[in-house]
Amino acid sequence: MKKGSIIIGGIILAIVVGAIVYSLKGKTDVELDGKEKLTVQLQWFDGAQFCGLYVAKEKGFFEEENLVVELIPVNSFTSDPIAILLDGKADIAIATADQVLINKDRGKEIKAFGNVYNRSLACYMYKDGKGIESLSDFQGKKIAVYKKFDTENILLALEKKNNLNFNREDIIQAGLIDGFVNNQYRVLGSYLHNEPVDMRMQGIDVSTIDPEDYGVRFYSDTYITNSYTAEDAQKIEVLKRFIRAANKGWKYTKDNPDEAIKIMFAKAKNLPNDQTRIEKETKSLKVLLDFLGAGENGYYSFMDKERWDSMESDLFGIERISQKGLVESLCDFNLVNKAYADKK
Repeated sequence: MKKGSIIIGGIILAIVVGAIVYSLKGKTDVELDGKEKLTVQLQWFDGAQFCGLYVAKEKGFFEEENLVVELIPVNSFTSDPIAILLDGKADIAIATADQVLINKDRGKEIKAFGNVYNRSLACYMYKDGKGIESLSDFQGKKIAVYKKFDTENILLALEKKNNLNFNREDIIQAGLIDGFVNNQYRVLGSYLHNEPVDMRMQGIDVSTIDPEDYGVRFYSDTYITNSYTAEDAQKIEVLKRFIRAANKGWKYTKDNPDEAIKIMFAKAKNLPNDQTRIEKETKSLKVLLDFLGAGENGYYSFMDKERWDSMESDLFGIERISQKGLVESLCDFNLVNKAYADKK
């Protein structure tokens, strides 16, 4: 065989082998193609609450930051996004800030690096014309909350801060919303974008007590990951890229809410695509967008240290955490600003 034929044969063989190897690569390997893969554990079932992340994924904002992001909704009411993160099944999780602080107090190695909304979404819903006008009117009424979670924690903080005295037997575990509709309890610990929207769609007139009006200032949806230090440059770089892309998704959502809802329903895993649910999520998103308000320097996801300190103090006051001084090591208050400084 001539030398030229051997060379050509070798080239052909290399091409064939390369094609076989490429065909054997998993879909994920092809999608990654040098990008960083991130699994993000959501704190609840799919809904408007996470719309900006679905938009960031669909519009290619994550890809622009060299990221491949998988969004995972919870699969049950008892799913714990923090536990999922700590089990190594997610790179980033979203959880309410009170639970983040409580887990830090228990020694969990976690780091908070951004808040989706500029305050907690928790509130207390009651029917109009039923003898409730203010927080003090809760006394002597059945109040349904999610025990050990933010609606109970905030209620107890409200009680302490406003020198009230709720009968502990009146504070019960929230169940189906039918209990509220049927007057089994007069007050329901709720979320501004959720239960009040449902009730008004059913023609039930409701009002809400806002904890902020009574001096209790919490955060809700918080981006967390496993603990890191200032020396973990590679991890910090990835988180900055995630923040930029996620915030771009939320900015697009705020500017184009109708398109954003369509994207979410097309891409989310467990949303029933019926007209009633679309209407509900559209109304919910309208509420949520009011709380996206940018923080310092006009950046979304900004974390306010004073609010975190206030929340820590309240949780300590109701004995949900055993110590103060957690915030400094728990929160990375610089990451958001650094993320944008890189782009200037």
